[in-house]
Amino acid sequence: MLIGSAQSVQAAGVPTGDQRTHLNLDPAERAEFLSEMRQMLASIQGIIAEIGEEDRERIIEAARYSGNRMARATPASVREYRKH
Repeated sequence: MLIGSAQSVQAAGVPTGDQRTHLNLDPAERAEFLSEMRQMLASIQGIIAEIGEEDRERIIEAARYSGNRMARATPASVREYRKH
């Protein structure tokens, strides 16, 4: 799993200027991490949609699927990586 943004890729597929950091997640951690990322995006999309509708209750409901709950579910290997 890589985090960050790639600047460019050479024709041979070798990254140039790539500032991403490899998290060394095992397959289960990677699947969980990607699932959390998708959930966060869905939550943000819901928040934005409900802001447009001016529906405060549904904004709150959409926001519950991200934030502290997701932070607590972050794989230990990612939390440990952040300490380095």
